[in-house]
Amino acid sequence: MSLKVSNKDGISIWYKILIVFLTINLCGLGYLYYYKFYGQQKQAETTQEVDSLLTTIDVPVPDMTESEPDAVVESPAKVVKTPAVKEEIKTVVPSKSEKLSEEKTVNNPVSPTKMEIKDGITGTWLVCLGTFRELGNAEKLVQGLIKQGIPAEAIAGDMFEKMQKGYTLVIVGKRLSEKQAQDLANEMKLMGQNYYVRDGGAYGAN
Repeated sequence: MSLKVSNKDGISIWYKILIVFLTINLCGLGYLYYYKFYGQQKQAETTQEVDSLLTTIDVPVPDMTESEPDAVVESPAKVVKTPAVKEEIKTVVPSKSEKLSEEKTVNNPVSPTKMEIKDGITGTWLVCLGTFRELGNAEKLVQGLIKQGIPAEAIAGDMFEKMQKGYTLVIVGKRLSEKQAQDLANEMKLMGQNYYVRDGGAYGAN
């Protein structure tokens, strides 16, 4: 059995083949056009986005060539120790001779030098530094005068003929001549003492 194809059918087959071929070519050209103009543009935009992301994220890159810092060696400071000053308390032990002298001084205190008033013996004048009714007050003044180095004594006024009875006199001189009494009074004046000069009359009168 043999198939016969008419000219009309043959032409239609070739038309179909041509249409399919053209369609395939057009599709290929369309894809190439899309890839050339839109694909590359899209790829460029993607690359730009990736670059911007990398620029935004700053990842520090370690410098492998950086050498380690030199160790700083600190020399130890010299400590100067100041020697502590020890305060020594020395106890002085007195010698035997010193102890004996001290014991003598304590047991036998040195009595003050006996100060005697001026006594003219033959005269009747006296130099008086105070007159007291109380004997105790007169003795206090005598002690004060002796401490100042002035010889004085307390004596009853009854012992003098012309002096007031019943009083105690503190005198620094008795039975003096008038001149002796005045000289002694001048000495008392220079010492800043209060005094008076008087003719007491005979000494030892009752």
